[in-house]
Amino acid sequence: RALTCEVKISPSDYPRYRIHFTGSESQDREAIEAHMARAAYAAADSLRIDISAQPFSIDSNANFPISRGFGSSAAFAVALARAFNTYRKSLIHEDAEWQELLKATLAVEKIFHGKPSGLDTSVILADRPILFEGGMIQKEITNRAVDFVVVDSGSRDQCSSMVAEVAEIRRLKPGYWAELSGTMRQLVAHCEASLLSGDAMGVAEVVRQAHAVLSELNLSNPTIDGIIQDSKNFGAIARKVSGAGGGGAVLLIAKRGDGATLADALQSTGRVVVAVEKSV
Repeated sequence: RALTCEVKISPSDYPRYRIHFTGSESQDREAIEAHMARAAYAAADSLRIDISAQPFSIDSNANFPISRGFGSSAAFAVALARAFNTYRKSLIHEDAEWQELLKATLAVEKIFHGKPSGLDTSVILADRPILFEGGMIQKEITNRAVDFVVVDSGSRDQCSSMVAEVAEIRRLKPGYWAELSGTMRQLVAHCEASLLSGDAMGVAEVVRQAHAVLSELNLSNPTIDGIIQDSKNFGAIARKVSGAGGGGAVLLIAKRGDGATLADALQSTGRVVVAVEKSV
C-alpha cells in the first residue's frame, strides 16, 4: 500500500493538461486541471525553462485522496518539478540542485494553498522521515520502533471552520497556545528518541498525548472517534488525528511488523486504509 503521483510531460503542438486519480469527482478534476497551466509555468520558471514557445502535454496519475490532508497537491508539485527537471537535463545535461527543486515545488504549492509551510514538499523530496522545523529540514529520522497505518476518515467538510477556531484560540489565548506548543515540541523530541531506540511503547505514549492535545482543540469528530475505537479492538497501540482535523487522515500506530495485520482488519470493517509504512 503506497500513495503515488506521477507526472509526464512531453512537447506538444498545443498545451494540454490532464489528471487522473482514484475516486475523484468531476468537479475535483476540473478544478485541479484549471490550476495545472499556472502550476506548469511556475515550476518551469523556477527551473529556468521557457515554455512560452514550446507548449507541453502534461499528464498526472495519482491515487491520493483529494482534499483529505494527505498531501496530494504537494505530491503533484514534486512530481511536476521532477518531470521538468528531467526535461531540462535532456537539454543541458544538468540536474537541478535540491534548493532549486524545492523552490519549484513551493511555487506550485502556492497556487493550491497560498502560504505552504514547506513541510509536505520537503518530506516528499527527501523521500524519508525527517524532522522539519523553522521552515527547514533539521535532520533525518530513523524508525526502528513501530509500523504506521494511515486511514481516510472521509470528507473534511468542517475543516475550514476548525482551522479558523484554532487560529482564534492562538490569537486570543497566547499563553495557552505557547503552553500547547511547548508540550508538542517536547513530545516530538521524545518521539524521535523512541523511534530511533526501537521503543514502541514510548512512541505510543507520545502519540496518545499528542492526540489528547488535538482533541482539546476539538479537531476530532465522531467518524474519527469510531476509527480510533476500531483500531483499539484490532491491536493498535496508539492513534491520533492528523492534519487540520475534522476528517481526512488518521494515523494509527502498530507494533513493529503488525501494520499489515492491523490494516487488513480495519479494511474488513469497511475502513479505508490509504497507506502502511513499516519500520526499518
